[in-house]
Amino acid sequence: MRRGWALYVAAGFGFAVLYVPLAIMVVYSFNASKLASVWGGWSLRWYGELLANEQILTAAWGSLKVAVLAATIGTVF
Repeated sequence: MRRGWALYVAAGFGFAVLYVPLAIMVVYSFNASKLASVWGGWSLRWYGELLANEQILTAAWGSLKVAVLAATIGTVF
């Protein structure tokens, strides 16, 4: 059975709706500017700020522990 071009267009549109915003967020996560809407060049500064924030690291560690526990219990069941 031959598939029509409309199926490929719909699938391409669906994937674009899902992945283009993710790609934009990844690119803008390396922005040197304090404003998210203004491109200031490439930088890892904000990742350094993130790793220096104790509250965020504590929250991430807690989330990781909950995720491991939930995955372990889910696997057992």
